Amino acid sequence: MSRFTMSARRAARGSVAIGVVCGVAGVLTACGAKVPEKTVEEAVSDGIADKVGLRPKEVDCPGGMPLEVGGEADCTLTVVGDREIGLTVRIASIDGAKPKFEYDVDLMKLLEK
Repeated sequence: MSRFTMSARRAARGSVAIGVVCGVAGVLTACGAKVPEKTVEEAVSDGIADKVGLRPKEVDCPGGMPLEVGGEADCTLTVVGDREIGLTVRIASIDGAKPKFEYDVDLMKLLEK
């Protein structure tokens, strides 16, 4: 299930924070556990689809992210008209192997030409 949250501070600057909870098995690397790229991309895409009823054309999060609270990934969201929007995905909390993702989407960029 996904959950949509919006803080007044983020709303004022035209951003939306969306939290998504999903099951993830961490992939062990020399640097520790990682959330695979595909898992992050699917969680972001599913969260947006659940909230607005439309799935983005593509979400790209190269390299995945560290499986730790505060772990981040820089992603690109492709929407209608092949417009690309940058977003940062973070792990807000972890319950067992289930990270809660939150991310900022700049709504003002969605409205630009």
